[in-house]
Amino acid sequence: MSNKISNYYSEKDLKRETTIDILLGDIFHIGSETHFKELPSRFAYYDSEIKLTDRYKRYDYVVSFLKSLTFEPSFSNVGREYEQSYILELIEVNKRYNFIVRVSPNLFIKIIFFSVEEGQKIPYEGFFNKLEIIKSLQDNCPSSYREIIRERKLKDILNKKETN
Repeated sequence: MSNKISNYYSEKDLKRETTIDILLGDIFHIGSETHFKELPSRFAYYDSEIKLTDRYKRYDYVVSFLKSLTFEPSFSNVGREYEQSYILELIEVNKRYNFIVRVSPNLFIKIIFFSVEEGQKIPYEGFFNKLEIIKSLQDNCPSSYREIIRERKLKDILNKKETN
């Protein structure tokens, strides 16, 4: 069957869609990650990362993680049902670095980085993932902030040892 599909279609995505249609028919739809991000709600996804079932406890977990990285809530945060902003401002040798983390109600995270020298960029946009968030901060932060990240990593390692 796969040889027939390969002969008829040359594009990888079209082959994938055709194979899925043949195997599943019209019963299920498996979209791309872009399609998945456009869906209004993806609360269940976070159980694999956070391992909590209560929606608000998951949200509190994300907020406490951001606060442990010294992010401060924006003055305009209304509540968990709306997009929240968390801000981190770092100053190092006459240079100013700003990070803004936007947290959607479904815990979709967007990190915006800004400095006068480097301009604005988005180092991370996606599902809540501790390792990816820390990596994006490490790649864009000044050296003085790396100590805070190091402390957070050590805290995670020590917490894992205590639970084992």
